[in-house]
Amino acid sequence: MNILFLLGNGFDRNLKMETAYEHFYKNAYQIQPDDNDLIKNLKLAIKNDVVTWADLELALGKHTKELKSRAEFDIVFDDIRDKLSAYMSEQKSPYTFDDSIKEKFLNNMLFPYQFLTEGDKNTVSQLAIKNQNQTSISAISFNYTNSLEKILDYNNEDIKIGDGGKFPCYFSKIEHIHGFPNERFVLGVDNIEQIANEAFRNDEEIVLSFVKPRLNKEAKHLVDVRCKKMIDDAQIICIFGMSVGQTDKTWWQYIGNRLQKGVGSLRLIIFWKDKEISPKYIDKKLRAENEVRENFLFMTSLADNIKKNISQYIYIAYNTKIFKMD
Repeated sequence: MNILFLLGNGFDRNLKMETAYEHFYKNAYQIQPDDNDLIKNLKLAIKNDVVTWADLELALGKHTKELKSRAEFDIVFDDIRDKLSAYMSEQKSPYTFDDSIKEKFLNNMLFPYQFLTEGDKNTVSQLAIKNQNQTSISAISFNYTNSLEKILDYNNEDIKIGDGGKFPCYFSKIEHIHGFPNERFVLGVDNIEQIANEAFRNDEEIVLSFVKPRLNKEAKHLVDVRCKKMIDDAQIICIFGMSVGQTDKTWWQYIGNRLQKGVGSLRLIIFWKDKEISPKYIDKKLRAENEVRENFLFMTSLADNIKKNISQYIYIAYNTKIFKMD
């Protein structure tokens, strides 16, 4: 059994880390007296509409229409990229991670279906039982931080979970698809259609800098290749702390294709945190879960008949206590 977690900024936020873009704007990207006019205009745009800029990458793509040349793009992009990487390198959780926290997180990752409804839990656990000869857990982090490594005390070596028993279980790998603050730092949009300045779409240098999948491919570090292999090999994929939005659409499409190709052999669990819904309004909770599922299916760009076929293998874990820090 291969269990794969895709972890987004919600994972770090759960650890009380100030890693949201609004934290960055407030703490490290205010207007300075010596700012270039282009940079000042960007900061004003953010200040005047923080809601839109909550998704920095998508908003940057739209902001390109305010720029006239590659030189102007480089001035703006390099500044915010440098400031963001410096800010992220300073972020740390106020929690102390001891062995009990490590054990809790590993248990949560080993049995992610424990947070589903009873019916869904039974369905997914049957798949786990069918493939229980050995369990390997891995993670793809979309964050620039190494918070999971710190929690698990992970040093690129397998971590045995429990005493092994009849069926050994291991945490085996973490990949960072967008790099780290000081190493292959990747910031940008998912595809050229998200670049509002149409002239920039034909500028290979801008595309290389600003379109994340393209940069990862051309850099030839093979992290993207390894991540796709992890998705291909997984029987259970869990998404936690991610908005399942446009700026990582490539990955939602890849998972959608994996669901299509391996119908019945893969289960997708989307952990979703949103407004609390009273337990008595079970219909409203189902509506919220269906909306999350439909949003993911929309991002896959698959045909409607295929979406309908794979939707039964997508489970929504709504406002659960997974990775909950007490």
